[in-house]
Order: sequence, then structure tokens, then C-alpha cells
Amino acid sequence: MGLADETLLILGFPGFHARSLAFHLLAAEPSVRLVLLRRAADAEETARRLAVLDEAQRARVSELEGDPAALDFGLNGAEYRRLAGSVQRVYHFASALEASKKDAEVAQYNIACAREALEFASASAGLRGLILLSSVAVSGNRTGLIREDELSDGQSFRGHLDESLATVELMFARRAELPQIILRPTQIVGDSRTGDIDRPGFPYPWLVFIDRSPEQLVVPVPQRADTTVQIVPIDFVVRVAHYLSARLAAYGKRYHIVDPNPPTLRQFLQSAAETSGKRMFATFNAGAFTRGLVASPSLRLLSHGARGLLDLFAASPRFEARNTEAALAGSGIECPPVASYLVPLLERARAGFAAHEVEPVDLASDNG
Repeated sequence: MGLADETLLILGFPGFHARSLAFHLLAAEPSVRLVLLRRAADAEETARRLAVLDEAQRARVSELEGDPAALDFGLNGAEYRRLAGSVQRVYHFASALEASKKDAEVAQYNIACAREALEFASASAGLRGLILLSSVAVSGNRTGLIREDELSDGQSFRGHLDESLATVELMFARRAELPQIILRPTQIVGDSRTGDIDRPGFPYPWLVFIDRSPEQLVVPVPQRADTTVQIVPIDFVVRVAHYLSARLAAYGKRYHIVDPNPPTLRQFLQSAAETSGKRMFATFNAGAFTRGLVASPSLRLLSHGARGLLDLFAASPRFEARNTEAALAGSGIECPPVASYLVPLLERARAGFAAHEVEPVDLASDNG
């Protein structure tokens, strides 16, 4: 089972996750056709992003102006029926996965998008797959080992957005008759080769902090070996999404997309420091480190860095990935080790700081 000659609907373009998936599919599948549902406000940005495609790839892309959160995607009846009759797979990559100042509003958007994606999938007579990009954030405040088949276990959530992602998964679970795949990556970072990412959040603040520290400043290293930095690059995520979506046996399951060998916080900071030409302390004080981050008068961290910072000092959950490991066996698709793509991450962090993609960190609100 493959994707040859299929028409694929991608929700979320020109957002980073959906855009990365679309470009990967165009490069990897020479005969697929993509339909991009985009909002009117995104017309200019969509045109700018699509301009990088070659002529043959661009000819396989069509745009529909609508809204993934609007009733019937904001399309008229004829458009909606025509789309439902032509699409074989739907990639719902429109959910917001990162917290923002409009957390509650974004959470409602996530739920509305899920409702419309499910309704559209039900109306698509030729549907072969519905693929949802979710997040391990659905586990909320749980600790210890978390399995892929687990969703509701009495957990609480850090905010409305994470709770909305769990609600979306519950909505999908209630429509088990649909051929669906749920993808749950850990924190998604930029492309492991190019560093490309739209809004650098965690762990970019750590990289900025270390990179902009005085050359002789000795950066502290944590003693807790069990605290891990759980990140995955976007190119790995979209390769997994593509591979699984093309295989019938993959449907009806949830998949944790994780680094099988995540670095400890000590290892991550050590590697980042070495990449930036810094030295490290042999001991660590979490409170002093966070105060140092916030107090640096010349440093204003990238968006929402504090939440990721504080989360790492809590008990780190472990995400079992048996479904993913079994499905990818023999595929050659592996998560690259963090150390292999630290340079692109650091370069993007530097560019982000220079471009003022920054805001003050408010530890009080992140710790509440």
C-alpha cells in the first residue's frame, strides 16, 4: 500500500508542521497531488512558501481558501462535496502544539479543527486515512512510563492547550470506525539539516543563554542523570508520518515519536557549551540557574522558554514507543542523535535572537 496517484488534503498550511510535511511528500512521492486548505489571511505567506517549489512540484499543489476550524471548512456546498469526493487521505496538522498568551482561545481552535476534520473524513467516501499530529503533552502531569495506548489516566494539565490536545484525541477515539493514525511527538525542534523552524521555543532559550554568556563564564551542569531533554527534529516527524500513513497495518494505533536515546540535561548542556566554546561547572543549582537566566540584563529569552526550563526540573516521564519501533523496523528511519544537529539548532537560536523573536520570561506565571 502506498500513496501513488493519491490526492492528499493537508490542514494547517502554511504553518511549520504542515509545510514541512507537504514539502517532504512532494519530494518523496512523485505522483501525489496535494490540496492545501489555507485561510484568506495566509494567502501571501502561502504564496511565498510555495515559490520555493520547482515547476513540476508546484503543478501538483492546489489551494483552497477556507478555515480548518470553520463549519465545512468555510467552503460552499459544491466545493465541500467536490473535495470530499477527491481526497484519499487527510493530514490534520493544524492543531497548535505550543502554548501562547491566548491559550484558551487556541484550545478552542484545536477542538473546532478536530470536529471539522472528523466530519470531513466521515463525508469522504474514498477515504483511506486520517492522520492527526498530536503531542505527548496529552499525558499532562503524569510521570513514570507512559504507553502509547494510554490517554485518560486522571492526569491534570499545565494549561488549556495541552488539555485541548487530549480532548482532540478523545474525539478521534470516539470515531474509531475511521482509518486513523495518531502521532504523538515530544517537543518538535527545527530541521536537523537546515535548522528551519518558524517560532523557536524550547530548547532554544538554553542555547541562546549559553551562546551569549561571557566567554569565561562557567555554565552549571546538573547532577540529575535521569532528567532527559526530549526533543525530535521536524524532518524525523514528517518522515514517520509519511511512512506510517502509506501502510494499512499502521492504522488504528497511536505512536510516540521520540528520541530512543535522549540526552540527559547534563549531556545536552555540555554539548551545547562545547559547541559555543564555553566551559561547565561540575555542580548544579536549579534555582540559581533559573534566576541567572531571568536576571541577565542583556538576555531576553525566546518565547515560552521558562515553561520548558521548569518542566525539565520536574520528574521526567518516559514514553514507551513499541508501536513506533515495530512499525519502523527495517525502514531505515531513525531519529538522529541530538548532538548531530546541535549546530543547526544553535545557528537558528542565534538568528532568532538577532531577529528579536523574543519576549521577557515570567517565571511566576510559568510556575503557577
